[in-house]
Amino acid sequence: MSDLSAQFRITQSLDHGEEPTTAFFFARVLAAEFAELRQEAWPTSERSLDRLGPVVLHSASQGTESVVVEGEGALVVAGLQGGYVHVRVAAPDAATATSVFRRARRLPDGRPPPRRQPRGSRSAGSMPSPSVGFGAER
Repeated sequence: MSDLSAQFRITQSLDHGEEPTTAFFFARVLAAEFAELRQEAWPTSERSLDRLGPVVLHSASQGTESVVVEGEGALVVAGLQGGYVHVRVAAPDAATATSVFRRARRLPDGRPPPRRQPRGSRSAGSMPSPSVGFGAER
């Protein structure tokens, strides 16, 4: 990708509650020319983003937390609020982005564990419910 700085300018203001971590993430994304940018969100029971890896930048306020994490050649910004985690990944390619999301999804999800039926209570012909493994693809 060629240098576009002579053709346009991007400004971001933190005046309206935007997170500094998001501004930092996008500044780094545009400077590094990552080829893949993805975003996902899911419910979680996690109360901290510490498990995502070494933090480059951390922000916390009134029940929210956001971090920028770097690893596997990718840059990640993640936010935790109201039982949901929101993750954006900038990566050099699709395979790296997929790997980073797989790692991020190891945060416990907010769904209740599958109900187990007592042994012998299954009716004839019924199949057991599949369980959702820790870190499983969704």
